[in-house]
Amino acid sequence: MLAHAVARSLVATVVPGQGAKVTLHYNGNAQPAQALAAQHPGRACSVQASLEDEASTQHAMADAVAALGPIHVLVVNHGVWPTEDVLLKVRHRTAVFSLGSDG
Repeated sequence: MLAHAVARSLVATVVPGQGAKVTLHYNGNAQPAQALAAQHPGRACSVQASLEDEASTQHAMADAVAALGPIHVLVVNHGVWPTEDVLLKVRHRTAVFSLGSDG
């Protein structure tokens, strides 16, 4: 649940204080991300994706951009970081897509 605590802290700090918009990612358990996003309509949203699947990851990024505009900062906040080549390829493309100035 550390990831949930970090997400709650991030949203509590940067959404009201700095006007940031935050997309919360989840894979299987939608409730915590959706509940947190619902507390900040127009400033937070939640997206589902299996980060092991490139198409799912691209779809989530597109949903995030459609909901809140371009992504300027990407915070990787999870406890498992597999090292298989295919996952590294997905993460690299996700990071490049997410950090691009055009969204």
